[in-house]
Amino acid sequence: MKTTTYFVLHLVFAFTLSGCTDMGTNVPFLTKPIGDDFSNISDPKARWAAYNLTDYVIEQEMSCFCDYQGVCKVVVRSGTIVDVIRKSDGVSIISGSGQYFKTADQLFLFAESVHPDSVAYFVVEYDPRFGFPRLVYIDYYGWIADEELGYRSTAIEQIVRWY
Repeated sequence: MKTTTYFVLHLVFAFTLSGCTDMGTNVPFLTKPIGDDFSNISDPKARWAAYNLTDYVIEQEMSCFCDYQGVCKVVVRSGTIVDVIRKSDGVSIISGSGQYFKTADQLFLFAESVHPDSVAYFVVEYDPRFGFPRLVYIDYYGWIADEELGYRSTAIEQIVRWY
């Protein structure tokens, strides 16, 4: 009887712990919408810096001739990506295709690294409220298919608690 009770308790405990994650990630957290509004700052990079966000979740879609994952939630802690969660099913892809996603700061660096005259097509659009690059799209060679690379970022929230 004791063995059965311990087995059932372990089973309940395991199921309870498996429910302690947020959106399928192994890094549980609590988010909230960002209340501050620095949209009056005209320079996008300065606008982004004014929010002083180091812990946030941003929805991002990467388009390339690669393993397309759809829209993902990029979880950033202390300025570093700690998880990438596919929005459609809540599965973490950090150990696979997740390595190709970028933080907002990395998007700025990526966009700044491109010399527009050296590529066939290049566009950067900045989020009007937060300033981060919401679209970065590069077509390196106009005559070659499937070498384009793009990032579309939206729906940012601040992480207010880590568990």
